[in-house]
Amino acid sequence: MCKASDVANFFIRLSLSDSEDYITNLKLNKLMYYAQGWSLARLGKPLFQNDIQAWKYGPVIPAIYHDYKNCGNSPITVIDESYSNDVFSGKQYSLLLDVYEEYGKYTARALTSLTHRPGTPWSRFYEEGRNAIIPKEALKEYFSSLPPMRPFGTAVISDKDILGHLDPESGHYVLPSAEDDEDDYDL
Repeated sequence: MCKASDVANFFIRLSLSDSEDYITNLKLNKLMYYAQGWSLARLGKPLFQNDIQAWKYGPVIPAIYHDYKNCGNSPITVIDESYSNDVFSGKQYSLLLDVYEEYGKYTARALTSLTHRPGTPWSRFYEEGRNAIIPKEALKEYFSSLPPMRPFGTAVISDKDILGHLDPESGHYVLPSAEDDEDDYDL
């Protein structure tokens, strides 16, 4: 299992490569909530051990909030120098890309609205003035009930247009051997 700080650094690094969308502490905590929920639903285990709490503005990992609270509402522009993507398995890495593709396009305010919808784990456990823990089992139950996320980089096309398949272990698209002829390409 990786650490919550690894997941935070993953999202921060990804946002730094996207010059149009830097990440704030509020947005970071929401993305981590979605990553943890989808990991529990899709992979059957948590990405990180830290508890997620139901705070006024949505789900929060307290340690991550405190690590970046000095940024306020400003973008987080620094990652841990020792951070490496190597801490993630192939499935975890793919999941994190899927979460960023699905939810990274939203503002912190929009993500807060999504987490506050009736029936969400936050709405079930939030009590004003008390930072209640959202149980991992509640996250797993909720995210398992949602329609699956599309894998990162997939386009909506018809089945007849698909040649090959996405290898879930490597995350690479695999063409049928008849279609994968390197001699046809000018390398």
